[in-house]
Amino acid sequence: GDTQVQLSWSMVSGATSYNVYYGTSSTVPTTGTPVTTSNTTVSVPNLTNGTTYYFVVTAVNASGESAASSVVSAIPMPPLLAAPTGVTPVAGDTQVTLSWNAVTDPNLASYNVYYSTSSPVPTTGTPVSAAGTSVTVTGLTNGTTYYFVVTAVDIYNRESAVSNEVGATPNAPPPPATPPSAPTSVTAVAGDTQVKVGWAAVSGANSYNVYYSSAVVNTASAKVSTSNTSVYVTGLTDGTTYNFIVTAVGPGGEQVALVPEEKHPVSKVLFRLYT
Repeated sequence: GDTQVQLSWSMVSGATSYNVYYGTSSTVPTTGTPVTTSNTTVSVPNLTNGTTYYFVVTAVNASGESAASSVVSAIPMPPLLAAPTGVTPVAGDTQVTLSWNAVTDPNLASYNVYYSTSSPVPTTGTPVSAAGTSVTVTGLTNGTTYYFVVTAVDIYNRESAVSNEVGATPNAPPPPATPPSAPTSVTAVAGDTQVKVGWAAVSGANSYNVYYSSAVVNTASAKVSTSNTSVYVTGLTDGTTYNFIVTAVGPGGEQVALVPEEKHPVSKVLFRLYT
């Protein structure tokens, strides 16, 4: 048991009590102070978990003490750790990352992760060991479902029962999204201190950026953003020539490679404001 060993034996006719002698050597001396009982069972307390103890029993009556019984041994141990809970898998590219709730016990040493392509998961193979509450199992085959269980290991190298079983299928990541094409059919209508810029919708675009400048225009210039296919650029100076470019923004980012235009065509409109 936990810091104790319970002994039992057959009753000896004529015995009035029994003495239990014990030690950490297999040759148990009967010269020390015994644990005395009138029953045929007794618990020996205050032992050290993980240490092997050896025991003998003698029978006592008014005429004295018998010879010692045969030697028996036992190793006191605390209860097994609780099984980990809350095991959660996250599949990746040829790998699965597992996480779980910590087992709060002073005797905890580590965790073992067992996995298999079949269910239930056997715990006879070589596990993946983890010091903390997460581990990444690598070298898996994409598209194959794997099943996982986790055990807690105590300082005596004993394992808990297995956790709940979870499954996950590693997969290659999708190809990266690419920016949408540059807008076309850009138009501009000048007004008083403003210009309305319009363009054709671009497939895959979530929004658009309109950059403008009275000098060379690029993506460092002032901009107006919109999810529509037209926008008013306001606060301009009448009589000043402005350059405009429009870019489309999608899940893959912005079509930002604006120069040189022959390699990365964008829509540009040049005109003069007037009143």
